[in-house]
Amino acid sequence: MTHTLSVKRGLTNEYYRVYLTRSLTRNMEWNVHNLPEHKNIIVPTGRWDDTTGLDDPQVLTRMCEAWQAMRSHTDYSLMWADIVRQYPQDLIQALDTNDLETVHRHFTHMYSSPLTVGMSQGSNEHYLLKNNNDIAQLRLLRNWDVLMGLCEFFGILNTQNHEQGSTYLNIEINKLVEAMDHLFPGDQSFHAPAWQGGAWGLDTSRGLFTDRDLMALYYAAKLIGYFPAYGINVSKAHMCEIGGGVGYTAYWLYLLGARNITQVDLPMSLLCQFYQLANNLGPDTVSFWFEDEQTAIRLVRSEEHTSELQSRVDISYAVFCLKK
Repeated sequence: MTHTLSVKRGLTNEYYRVYLTRSLTRNMEWNVHNLPEHKNIIVPTGRWDDTTGLDDPQVLTRMCEAWQAMRSHTDYSLMWADIVRQYPQDLIQALDTNDLETVHRHFTHMYSSPLTVGMSQGSNEHYLLKNNNDIAQLRLLRNWDVLMGLCEFFGILNTQNHEQGSTYLNIEINKLVEAMDHLFPGDQSFHAPAWQGGAWGLDTSRGLFTDRDLMALYYAAKLIGYFPAYGINVSKAHMCEIGGGVGYTAYWLYLLGARNITQVDLPMSLLCQFYQLANNLGPDTVSFWFEDEQTAIRLVRSEEHTSELQSRVDISYAVFCLKK
């Protein structure tokens, strides 16, 4: 079941909406119909990530080189043309002229900037979250809702069915995220991306989570789950994602053991993916198509000739492709 919660955006008649998979109420209760003793008293808390991103000249120079190699080759769809017009002009000039200080200033808080509009929060959402506490709480509720959906998918929580009567759930959020450690190979533990500059999210003992990065974990785990049926070794599988947003799915795929991932996207999206992945996995794990490094994650512009991808990828579904 899907539930919609709304709040006015201020002085206008417009509404800000979040979509939930269970009947949570705006005051963080589990179900308005439950008995008082069955209310969920766990109240999620949120915070902003103001962590400074990499100020590494080599990383920033690689981003400028990639931009200069692809900026003149893209014909944008109507939606993306409108988003591209929102990009700061001083950033465009900085990427063209290798002004690394300006490039860093924009990307270090990219989740609160126009760079991630349409992908992950972005400047419009950031403004609403900063200036309307009701909206910030609704977004936090959405993040919590997605976390519980993940816990249901992984069997940490039983699937909720409110048609069968009252639901009692009184499990601390930190216990839920800590219960996910078993998903990851070796001695790894479950942690949110350490850097998400400018993002508002769910504050937990394992870092700050947004609905976007949590949903990406679902996509990654779902994809990994198909491997046994195809006899595919996770570390050797060749995967391709088209339209990867800020690279959250590639991030989780890497942590789940994948080591041959190709991302195909538009110019600024690729730069956002590169910066996010370089910050959270290290610059040596990701490279652009024109670089010589054989890294675990490769970023390819959408216009690049597809013969290389076709030779590497032969099993596909949705936006993902696989090859043994």
